[in-house]
Amino acid sequence: MAVGELIGAVVGVMLLVYVAYVLVGSVIMTAETVTSAQGDMGQLQEARMRTMINLSIDQVVDNTVYLNVTNTGGEPISDFTHMDVITSDGVGEPLYHHFTTGALSSQTWQNIQIVPDYVHPGQLDPGEVLTLSVTDTYRPVWAQVITPNGVYSTVLV
Repeated sequence: MAVGELIGAVVGVMLLVYVAYVLVGSVIMTAETVTSAQGDMGQLQEARMRTMINLSIDQVVDNTVYLNVTNTGGEPISDFTHMDVITSDGVGEPLYHHFTTGALSSQTWQNIQIVPDYVHPGQLDPGEVLTLSVTDTYRPVWAQVITPNGVYSTVLV
């Protein structure tokens, strides 16, 4: 009978060791994932802190507004597909405009030029000015440009 109790105790201890091993392994893996995510969020926050833009009106032709976006921060802006432009006529709901490289239509915006574009062609580096055009179904009274990391600037048209 003592041998049976001894085998039961050994099996019980082995199960406890196995469960502890699985539990510790999953805790370590979760901790590594959380640490990595926190590091990534820290980098995004640092980039956001270094990003600043200044928005001004270049010209307005009918329902098309030409805006100048000046990168006054220290972070280049390169992902125009995730850059938003919002306009409003002051009466109805504001309209969201997405980036397009094709023909300009209602609720789209297009990159006209970046001046001077020497350092990283196609990116809005610090000190450079992006001229973009936004076409609406009406003449907007204000426009807002939002960078991919959430920094924005607003101007009255």
